[in-house]
Amino acid sequence: MTTFDIRLELPAIVPPEEHSDVAYVVELDDVRSILRDVCRSLAEVPGARFSVTVGDPMPVSTRRDLLVVMEQLRDVLAGLREEGAATLDLYEQGVEAQLLFAAGDGEIRVERRDLLGRPTPPCEVQLPREAVLTSLRSFARTFVDATRRRSPGRASHPWFGEWAQSLMTAAAP
Repeated sequence: MTTFDIRLELPAIVPPEEHSDVAYVVELDDVRSILRDVCRSLAEVPGARFSVTVGDPMPVSTRRDLLVVMEQLRDVLAGLREEGAATLDLYEQGVEAQLLFAAGDGEIRVERRDLLGRPTPPCEVQLPREAVLTSLRSFARTFVDATRRRSPGRASHPWFGEWAQSLMTAAAP
C-alpha cells in the first residue's frame, strides 16, 4: 500500500513536566532551544511515539528527529501552499533522508531520497493533496497541543508563542 503519514502519538494523559519554566538567554538561545527541550521532554513520556511513513515506516526518534521536523514544518506547509513544492531534510544519524513534496493535479507526490547516496530502492508515493495536507496539519496541531500539555512554561514563552502562531497560520486550510 502506498502511504504517507507523519504523526506524534501521545497517551490520553500527558503529565506536565516539573520544571518547564526555563530561562532562555537571547544571546545564546532562540525558539530552536525551546523546541529541543520540548522534544526531549516528550521523549520521556511513556507511550509517546513519533513516526514518519513514506511507503514504509522510517527509523525516526522522538528525541532527535522530531526536533528536525518541527524546525522545518512551517516552511514545508508554506512551500506547498505558495509554490506547490517543499523539501524536508531528516539529517540526523540513522535516517539521513530527504522528503521531496511536489503538488500537481490535485495530488502530492512524496519522494524519499537518501542523503548519503547509499544504494536504496526509490520510494515515491502519490496521494490526494488533501490526504497529505491533512496529515501535516494534524501533526502540527498535535505538537503544539502536546507542548502546551507537557511543557506549559515553555509553551508560554513569547518565542514559542510566535513560532506556534506562524506554524498554525501555515497549517490553516
